[in-house]
Amino acid sequence: MFKTEIVKNINSEEWDKLLLNSREATVFHTKEWLSVLEKTYTDRTIHYIIGRDQNGNLICGLPLIEYR
Repeated sequence: MFKTEIVKNINSEEWDKLLLNSREATVFHTKEWLSVLEKTYTDRTIHYIIGRDQNGNLICGLPLIEYR
């Protein structure tokens, strides 16, 4: 069983670990790339849909970009 939530900020170390262990992750999922988008397009906000296991470990995540 796991818990899902939508968050605006995520621990970079935890996010990087998730990406390193994912075959599907690309440069476009990295915090650095998402930060460039937020700084370039100030009308956009990054959110993350994340899943955590019963121990609180991050097991899945998806960055989403909100346009205002």
